[in-house]
Amino acid sequence: MTMAYIGKELILKAYKTLSDLTEDHKQGQTQIVSAIRHLIALDMYYKDNEINCDLDYPEVRDSFTENVGKVVKVVDNFYTTNFYTTIKPLDDCGVGSNFFSAGVVNNSKQNTTYLYDYPTRGKYPLFKVKDNCLIRDVSYFRNMKRYLSTEPFRCAFIIWLLRNSYLENLDATSIHQCLSRMLTPELIDAIYPKQENLNEFIAGYELDTNICTLSVDTLLSLFSTAHLDIKWEQKIFFGNPGSGKSYKIRSDYEDKHRDRVTRTTFHPDTDYASFVGCYKPVSQGDKIKYDFVPQAFTEAYVEAWSNQNSPYYLIVEEINRGNCAQIFGDLFQLLDRDKKGYSEYPIKADYDLRDYLEEQLGENGDGIKNGNLCLPPNLSIIASMNTSDQSLFPMDSAFKRRWSWEYVPIDYENAESGKFEITIDGESHNWHKFLRAVNEKIKAVTSSEDKQMGNFFIKQSVDEKEFCDKVMFYLWSEVGKDNYQTTDAIFRYYAEDDKLKEFSFNELYDPSKRAEILKGFIRYIEEEKKQ
Repeated sequence: MTMAYIGKELILKAYKTLSDLTEDHKQGQTQIVSAIRHLIALDMYYKDNEINCDLDYPEVRDSFTENVGKVVKVVDNFYTTNFYTTIKPLDDCGVGSNFFSAGVVNNSKQNTTYLYDYPTRGKYPLFKVKDNCLIRDVSYFRNMKRYLSTEPFRCAFIIWLLRNSYLENLDATSIHQCLSRMLTPELIDAIYPKQENLNEFIAGYELDTNICTLSVDTLLSLFSTAHLDIKWEQKIFFGNPGSGKSYKIRSDYEDKHRDRVTRTTFHPDTDYASFVGCYKPVSQGDKIKYDFVPQAFTEAYVEAWSNQNSPYYLIVEEINRGNCAQIFGDLFQLLDRDKKGYSEYPIKADYDLRDYLEEQLGENGDGIKNGNLCLPPNLSIIASMNTSDQSLFPMDSAFKRRWSWEYVPIDYENAESGKFEITIDGESHNWHKFLRAVNEKIKAVTSSEDKQMGNFFIKQSVDEKEFCDKVMFYLWSEVGKDNYQTTDAIFRYYAEDDKLKEFSFNELYDPSKRAEILKGFIRYIEEEKKQ
């Protein structure tokens, strides 16, 4: 076969090999790949133009950026920072704003006479930088062997560089000829493996008439969860009713991972069976049989263990409205996670759950080995909690400490809710102005911020009936009932004769009184704030 592309299987082998460039699958490997990609990009530019790369010229900078993409781009605008599943979408294909603006290049613009080594970390620089110009130094090329430190790494890197190139044959000679069209002889000599090692690396593979297209999912499937760059979370978002907790969860998790989210809502009747699952009668034609019916926890658990290379999220709304001790039961132990994100203390699954998991995950498969349950690091549990309901089912300290907590504050500057209006008898009142005032009153009356309303307590502009049904009912049921006769009573209004009077909740539903009471009530609340 002549003039064809390197096949997908060989490219995936190269990618997998490069994933082991360092034992540190975090910052260390990212720094190694960063150094390599910048040197290759500089050498590509020098090969085409026979001059150093002066970044003062926009066209030179664009050319350099494009060359970096040729090293690290996976598909479209996805690029790899380190060849092990840290795959990111970015327009500059991973040049990195840090390289141009916060590192040695930027420093060189500040001190134009100094000759900087790049990278500055470690003892093995690859090129020099002076006054915003990247300078090729052949004497530094030998340091590439410190980065591509083994023959397999060098073989893999050569194959990766040529993944979009035509070759006449899949052999060491054709590969060298093809690489010579991309890089200078000096750099090729520094990174090229021994011919016998390269031939061994590519043995058994063939060229393909179609150019290889790699998907992010294909690359992710190569790695175990030990290599995943998935940051698991166990977090409760808490705040006042209407502060935007559910909106934040939706925008931060659900909108980004639509197909990898399982959600549930706790309430006083929620129990272990309705959270985990249990045997239920299932109709099959004219017969009734009992099957294990999984619920939210088990569904998320199976999904996560079945797809360990993708993040999954179990979302629990209103977590404090259920009895967490009863709902979680012995699953409580699983919430203690080690540094990698696995449960530190696996627990024995009960027989019903074990049988179901073995059917779904395989007998003794991941997630049910020896009948044990263990949370995987790609499963996060995200919950919301209303501070106004915090006494419904108190959480003990042992349960609380297994979560991270994030307060969602009332946002009086929110542009969307700031446009909401309360319309009463043709008069409009700004929601945020009223909200600030009434929340101060709530705090004064209850000596607490827990019962205050969030800026999204109402979802849109409201008329007087909606205002009564939503806002006034909340104030009556949660704040006002215990404070009718106090000197700080909340249910007062300025009547048309300017006298301050009290009113009952029932009077709000008298059509002849409602408008006067509501307008006078808003006036009372807002004027109280001014005093």
